[in-house]
Amino acid sequence: MTIFEFWYKEAIKTIFLFILVFACYPSVAKAQEPFDQLAVTLSSHFFLAMQSDDFDKASSLFKLPNYYTTDEIKSDREGISKALKIVKSELGLIVSKEINKKKVDIVSVTFQGGSIPYWEKYPQVHSIVYRVIFQNEGEGYVTISFCNIDTGWKIRSVKYGLSEKSAGSVDKINRILKKLIKIVAPEPKTNTKI
Repeated sequence: MTIFEFWYKEAIKTIFLFILVFACYPSVAKAQEPFDQLAVTLSSHFFLAMQSDDFDKASSLFKLPNYYTTDEIKSDREGISKALKIVKSELGLIVSKEINKKKVDIVSVTFQGGSIPYWEKYPQVHSIVYRVIFQNEGEGYVTISFCNIDTGWKIRSVKYGLSEKSAGSVDKINRILKKLIKIVAPEPKTNTKI
C-alpha cells in the first residue's frame, strides 16, 4: 500500500467518523418552540460546557452508535471536541442566546459524530434554533438537533451559522470549514530521504 493509499483510506475512515456539512447556499433556520424540556436542558448543558471551554463535556452530549468500539468513541469525541474549540475560537464566546422566533437565511457549518449509513437509518430529529450573539461576530444562530434512538435523548448535531446578509459571513464560515477539514483529512506526512 502506498503512502497516498494509506492516507486516503484513513481520511475516508475519519470523514465517516466525523461528518462536516457546509452550506454555501442559503439555508433556513425555522423557529420552533421547545419540543421537550429535556432538549432545553441538554442545550443548556451544551452551552455551559462551551462557555467553560469544557469541549470534552460538550462532546459527551452527542449521540454515537451503540456498536462503536472504545477507540471509535474516543476518536469521534476527540474530533467533536477539536471542532468545537475551533468554532468557539473563530466566532467567540456566546454572550447571549434566545430561542429563534423568525426565519433567517444562514450560511453554516454542521458537525456530528457517527457515520452516514448510521444516520440514514434514523432520519427523524427534533431541533431548537437559537439566535445568539457571538463575541467576535455579532448575531448568529446555533441549531441543536436531537435524537432519541436507544439511550434516551442526545444531541445528534450542532450547526453554527451566520446570517447570509452579514458582511463576510460566507468567508468566515469558509475559514472555519478549512480549519475543520484539517482535523478530518490532514495532509499526508511524507518521509523524504535527503
